[in-house]
Amino acid sequence: VINMSWGDERGSRLLRDTLQYAHAMGVVLVSASGNENHSSVLYPAAFPEVISVAASAHDAGAAYFTNATAEVDLLAPGVSVLSLHTEGRLRTLSGTSMAAPHVAGVAALMLSKRPNLGVDDVKRILVASGSAQVDEGRAVGAPLLNAANALTLSDTLVAEIANAGIGMGGDSALEVVGSVGGPRYAGYRLLVGESATPAEWALLVDVRGRESAGFHRPLHAWDTSGTPEGTYALRLEAYDSTGAFARDQRVVEIDHTPPVALRHEFFHALTQGAGAPFLWVEWDDFVNASLTIRDATTGDVHDTTEFATPQRHFIVALETALPAGEWAYTFVATNFAGMSTTVDGVASGDVEYPDTASRSVRPGSRVPSLDVAPRLADFNGNGLPEIVGASPGGEGFVFTQ
Repeated sequence: VINMSWGDERGSRLLRDTLQYAHAMGVVLVSASGNENHSSVLYPAAFPEVISVAASAHDAGAAYFTNATAEVDLLAPGVSVLSLHTEGRLRTLSGTSMAAPHVAGVAALMLSKRPNLGVDDVKRILVASGSAQVDEGRAVGAPLLNAANALTLSDTLVAEIANAGIGMGGDSALEVVGSVGGPRYAGYRLLVGESATPAEWALLVDVRGRESAGFHRPLHAWDTSGTPEGTYALRLEAYDSTGAFARDQRVVEIDHTPPVALRHEFFHALTQGAGAPFLWVEWDDFVNASLTIRDATTGDVHDTTEFATPQRHFIVALETALPAGEWAYTFVATNFAGMSTTVDGVASGDVEYPDTASRSVRPGSRVPSLDVAPRLADFNGNGLPEIVGASPGGEGFVFTQ
C-alpha cells in the first residue's frame, strides 16, 4: 500500500507510468484530493489507478476546504487529526493529507487479514462498505470510510464505469462501458447530473434482470447530440434484490466544437541562468495534447512529446528540445469529445544571454521587480557571481552583483 499525501494540478508522464506499473504489480494506491476548496482533484489522486480521498469534518460531512468532485472515491477524517510532526512531536492538523492515511491504513488491515485480495477488490470493498455522508457538498455520492465494515465485508456488488483514460466526453453520442454484477444482482441504472458536483440527477436508463450482468461491456449509448456543451457527472448504480446498491461516478465533458486556441505565443524567458525558448498555448477546453518539433528546412522530426494529463494551459520549455537554428513546431490539442485543433509555427533554438553592459544595476540603485533566474552565474566574467532577472515589462535582462 502506498499513501500519497501530496499533489499537483498537473501529472507527469513519469508519475503516470510509475503508478500504472505499481497498480499492475498489485500495489494499492491512495492519494489526497487537495485542500483548495475546488471542484476538482489534484494529481496523483486524479489518475484512475488511484483511490482518491477527500476530507470529512466532525459532522460526517465534507470538510469546507476539501477538493472534491463526483469522481472522489471516499471521504475520511481530515479535521483536527492528531498527527506526527518534526522532532518526534505530535500536533493536530487538518487536510486531505490527514484523510488519505486513514484509507491507506484500513487497506493495509484488509490485506493483512485477506492477503489474496486484488487491488480492485480492495477499492471495491472500501467504497461499498462506507457510510453515508450527512451533507455531501461537492463530494456527491462518496461514502465515508468505515473501517469495521471494510474488515468484515466479503462479497460486494460490482458497479464500475470502464471507459479508458482520464477524461471522458462526447459530441453526438457517448458509449458508456462498464462492469455490473455481484451477489443477488438485479439490474443497473445510469443517471446524469449537471456540473462535476450535481445536486440533482436525471435517469438515463434502468436495465433490470440478472442477464444484464457483465464485465467491460457496453452499458448504454447516450445520445448527446441535443445536450448543451458543458460538464456533467455520470452515475452508475448496480442494485440487488433487496434494494442495496453499489455506485461509480465519472465526470463527462460534452463538446460539439473543436478546441479553440485562446493564446499562442513563442517567447524567451529565463531558465538555468540564460534566456531559453518557450511555447505558451492556452485553450478554451481541457485537452490532451502532443508537440512535434521538426527541422524547418528538411522536415526531419527532432522531438515528439505527449503530455500526460489534460490541461488548458501549456507553457513548454524548449531548451532541451531545440538545437541552434530554426525549427518548425506542431501542437495538436484534442478535447474529450475527440475533436482536434492544430497550431504551428517556427521557433529559434538559439540561446539568448543578457547584455551585462546595458542592463546592469548600478551600486546604490533599487533593484527592480524581477523574474529571477534559479542560480547565480558570473555573466560578465569579473570573477564575481551575479543575480540575473528578466523585468516583467519586457525591458530585457537586468543584472546586479
